[in-house]
Amino acid sequence: MTTKTWDGTTNDWYNNNGTDWSPTGDPAASDDVIINSGEAYLNPGDAGFTVASITLSGVLAIADPGVTQSVTGNLTNNGIIYVDQSGAGGSALTIGGDLTNTAPAGVGGLQIGNGGMTAASTVTVDGAVNNSGGLGVDGGSAAGAQAQLVVSGAFNGTGNGLYLYGGSATGTQALVEATGSAAPSTLTGTFVLQGDTGGAAVEYGSGGITAIGNATTAGNLELNGANAFIEVGATNSNNTLTDLASIAAGSYLQLYNGATVSTTTALTNNGIIYVDSSGAGGSALTIGGDLTNSGAIQIGVNAPSSLSAPTTVTATDLVNTTTGSILLVGYAAAGTTSQATLDITSGSAPATWTGTANLGGDALLEFASGQITSIAAGATLTLNNIYGAPSRVADASDTTSNSALTQLASNAGTFELLNGNGLADQATGAFSNSGTFALQENATFSTPAGFTNSGGLYVDNGSGQGGSTVTIGGTLTNSNLVQIGPGDGSLSAPTMVTAADLNNTGTITLYGSGTNNASLKVNTFDQTAGAARSPRRRST
Repeated sequence: MTTKTWDGTTNDWYNNNGTDWSPTGDPAASDDVIINSGEAYLNPGDAGFTVASITLSGVLAIADPGVTQSVTGNLTNNGIIYVDQSGAGGSALTIGGDLTNTAPAGVGGLQIGNGGMTAASTVTVDGAVNNSGGLGVDGGSAAGAQAQLVVSGAFNGTGNGLYLYGGSATGTQALVEATGSAAPSTLTGTFVLQGDTGGAAVEYGSGGITAIGNATTAGNLELNGANAFIEVGATNSNNTLTDLASIAAGSYLQLYNGATVSTTTALTNNGIIYVDSSGAGGSALTIGGDLTNSGAIQIGVNAPSSLSAPTTVTATDLVNTTTGSILLVGYAAAGTTSQATLDITSGSAPATWTGTANLGGDALLEFASGQITSIAAGATLTLNNIYGAPSRVADASDTTSNSALTQLASNAGTFELLNGNGLADQATGAFSNSGTFALQENATFSTPAGFTNSGGLYVDNGSGQGGSTVTIGGTLTNSNLVQIGPGDGSLSAPTMVTAADLNNTGTITLYGSGTNNASLKVNTFDQTAGAARSPRRRST
């Protein structure tokens, strides 16, 4: 047995009659190979090598169709291994022992296949894969051009990243087949599976993922497409996630372009859940128990003309803590089927809303029943009918309106109705606002009772806004600030606040424009700012 060391040049493995190796001579089957630097290539037409082991800190590039390169023992990679990273594909690398990969993606690691290849590219590991670096697997462009990493032993760690990209034709799957290994109970590192046409899959032999990330190590899982799977066996499902129970702070789960995940358990999110935050839509996350959110959830694309298919997250109940944030953004235009939905199938709406919820476009936060009667201090609820598409907080009995808010009695946080959104409040007591209540751009609010304001009531206060109406069946009692119209005189349509009576110890400001009035009408008292008047301010 001899140790053969590459001389650091960039050259074909077999060039120069073995003079690129020290001692001179091409490595034999019993030799240990060391490539500390430089690049050693296996090009089309080269014979296959067989060596005892390889320790790599440089580059080993294999593009040798129809030929298998063999390492009978271990391969330790601290550099870069390319197997058909370019070219037509068809190369193979077999490792009889363990593969240890430490080089991070973007710097080094193992790359199998390329998007333009027309024949399959395969790396087979008879032992274990111990990965703390980057692994990339890319399917090709013609039927049969799969890219595969086949592991008989344990598949340990994901390191800097595991990136699988399906090819552009049927039969071009990007596959990690680790059927001799159990799925990790806690997923750490980054998994990116993009199905495209060919599909992408990580197949384990057993086990299941119950947590993404932990207190010390982040985990990130992206599933892109209806044919992107992290699974036990070749089931074409994400069954490793059936018992997913937690997502840690600093970690995330991302589904887009039709990816689906179903669990049978409750889920606690301290990280981020993205469902169609980019892409065309059509993804679904179904949670078999309660959803407790102390992190962030985004459902739909935050560019409201982008979503082209329904996007849905379903859970039995919802607990949104004071740090929890929910963003739902559906398609901008009304009448489409591209709705972003958070559907709570058996839980009641919380009496007091905590945390943050922002709904835009065709977006629905649906509860089985119940009413939100108050918005807590520090909480936010924003409903924005972008371009006329309705956003709603609703009960299952009526999902066309804000039916879960009809008994809203108080706001100590931030409550916003924007771009034509509206609420016909049916609470019998006076509405109490000690926070920020904003109606902007054709928004409506009505209550049959009074309205007590010790915070800020803002009606079309943004530049260029207008057309909103507030109807108060009882007395408007103000001890802080009411502003009607934008302070720059740019009111774009008449804006009206009507009350049966007024008790004011605070400040009321009205700003009209040259053509549109900002009005406060109270029985016998009518204060208007607008056409033929300078903007006025009234304090009593």
